[in-house]
Amino acid sequence: MSSDRLPQDRVVTRDEALSRIRNGDRVFISSACATPLHLVEGLAEGYWGWWDVEIIHLLPSGRAHLIDDRFHDHFRYNTFGVGSAVAPALRDCAVDYTPLHFSELPRLLRTGRYPLDVALVTVTPPDAHGMVSLGPSVDAGLDAIRAATLVIAQVHEKLPWTCGESTLHVDEIDLFVPHTDVCVAWEPPEEHPAGAEIARFAAELVADGDIIHATWDSLSWATLRALHGKRHLGIHTAVLNEAMVELMQAGVVDGSTHPEHPGRVVATAAIGPARLHRFIDRNETVALLPLDRVTDRTVMARCGRMVAFRQALQADITGNVLLETVGSEGFRGIGTGMDFLRGAAGSEWGYPVLLIPSCDPDSGESNIVGRFADFKGTMVDRASVQYIVTEYGFVHLHAKTLRERVLGLIAVAHPRHREGLMAEAKALGYVHADQMVTPFPGCLYPNEMVTSGTFKDGLDVFFRPIHPSDERGIQRFFYGHSPRTVRLRYHAVIKNMTHAKVQVLTNIDYRKDVAIVGLTGRRGHRSICCVGRYMHYGDGLGEVDITIGDDYQGMGLGTFLLTHVTAIARERGMKRLIAEILDHNHGARRLFSKVWRFCDLDREGGVVTYSYEL
Repeated sequence: MSSDRLPQDRVVTRDEALSRIRNGDRVFISSACATPLHLVEGLAEGYWGWWDVEIIHLLPSGRAHLIDDRFHDHFRYNTFGVGSAVAPALRDCAVDYTPLHFSELPRLLRTGRYPLDVALVTVTPPDAHGMVSLGPSVDAGLDAIRAATLVIAQVHEKLPWTCGESTLHVDEIDLFVPHTDVCVAWEPPEEHPAGAEIARFAAELVADGDIIHATWDSLSWATLRALHGKRHLGIHTAVLNEAMVELMQAGVVDGSTHPEHPGRVVATAAIGPARLHRFIDRNETVALLPLDRVTDRTVMARCGRMVAFRQALQADITGNVLLETVGSEGFRGIGTGMDFLRGAAGSEWGYPVLLIPSCDPDSGESNIVGRFADFKGTMVDRASVQYIVTEYGFVHLHAKTLRERVLGLIAVAHPRHREGLMAEAKALGYVHADQMVTPFPGCLYPNEMVTSGTFKDGLDVFFRPIHPSDERGIQRFFYGHSPRTVRLRYHAVIKNMTHAKVQVLTNIDYRKDVAIVGLTGRRGHRSICCVGRYMHYGDGLGEVDITIGDDYQGMGLGTFLLTHVTAIARERGMKRLIAEILDHNHGARRLFSKVWRFCDLDREGGVVTYSYEL
């Protein structure tokens, strides 16, 4: 590729090209790492020669804002995406912000409903066929070029040539301004203090073979970096970033499950430092596509298992989520976020995941609130929210009752705020007046107890500590028992498992007691198949119960669960465990004799007591 191949009759200086811009024109500038800085700086230097020129920028770069006071009445900056440098000007009404889903802009340009006068873009030098590439930012560039009356391209010899649908012929460009400076580089967002813990829980929601979308925020970046160890992941996202490239280079992401672009990652732009530009240069495993193609929800639905991550600010206890507030430092605009959240929700086994720190790091106020007093910014309604993750765990909300949502969200709020939130939930009538809440620090969720196993006939079971929101799940588990299982487990005929009874079983003081549930089925649609617990009676003594659902007996779950509960007790310094089993419960007796070898036995009144020294 060489600039010598440019049509020489259309090669001009920067000043000659910019002189074609008229007062009052609407000017599109290509985004992010493909911003034509040389042309933008020319506008800034000669600003006094134009009046009321509207600057359209999807995603501004650090040097291309044209928003100083000196540009007032000369340039009016109109952005669809808000970065940290633009937000202060937005608060002062020094720039305009257009709330628009990015996915809608290409159609508006194609149909003429959003007319353009000029497009300023960055391209590579042409190849032998006269084709140039838009480099790391395709987004709406092709549609803007085809919609604009005048197209001016800065020809950048260091711009990476990207694969996918990033190319066009030189005949589609009116004027060329050869100039090579440094490529625009973006550094990753600053780490959030709760990022590592939130990412650890968020990563549990990703299975091998899933297709991932993540936004440009600190918690999504942390989540991407927690995915090392997964296999055969795909990427279908708006912006390819360095954390995603690291996953590709580690072999975690291979794109093998993407239905339309197997073996490739799909994005509309690539943003990052120079090493990311080198990685994408002529890299056939990276497909940069037009914005509306990447955000097409029908394509995402065909992905089948798409998981979309995005950071948010707050949630109320019913599941309404505040993504961002206008004018805040973290405000980014609507962008592509809602397209991917809805696209993931539309995939058969996928879902959106919202990442929310439990507290404001500065004020300490809870980001899980009783209710929002008024409209505050970009919201996601409770019916559209599926998973919320904080540093205290994740909660699945989709198709859950209001009461289940409230219990689940309070359980992942900061422990010091949970009692206050529960009091507010009772006052609002969301939960029973007698609803229990375990006080801090006993409510701290012991994530180290999470594990999984594969059993007879390939049955996969996920084991985790019980959760207050498991109330309905435990009821369904109980009512699925045969009368024989009920008698053997409870040593009596128990006819019901009412709220008053079940909440005692699901609200655990994790400092003393342990209850582990085993779940089967797909994520988000799992059901309880077994429960193992011990109650601490003091002086290092605990009583163990193991219950296996009727359909899952004889598959090895009991051995696994009893071994796991026993190991937890030993690690926590328990001295002795006991279990009381009916004499004729031969299955349970075989289980405890197998796992608790050399235990003591005592028979009395038809009950065998197993006693195991730890």
